[in-house]
Amino acid sequence: MKTKVKLERKSKGLNFQDLDRSDAPAIRSEFELHEKQAKELLDGFKGLEGKDRVRFPVLAAYDHCLKCSHLFNLMDARGVISTTERAALMARVRTLACRTAISYLSQIGGTPPLREVRS
Repeated sequence: MKTKVKLERKSKGLNFQDLDRSDAPAIRSEFELHEKQAKELLDGFKGLEGKDRVRFPVLAAYDHCLKCSHLFNLMDARGVISTTERAALMARVRTLACRTAISYLSQIGGTPPLREVRS
């Protein structure tokens, strides 16, 4: 029972930090950084062939995409983005996720998507 209480206390503390005390401009800057890293990885994957393509760290782009999604959720929960900006950021995360999925399918020899994804 003591462990459960400790985990609840830790969770409440992290929620307080994330939702009330975190630095909104820093969160935005971190979002931009992870988006840039993911795009660089995905752009680097495009031109590769053979072994280089198979060994390329596409899952690192996925990791950056997940971080962007989390940071978007933090900004949205804090209320620091407008409705218009919310839709634009959501579209950017979606585009990253789609590009990452397409690259991963290409890397493992999966079926390519039927529709083109915006870059």
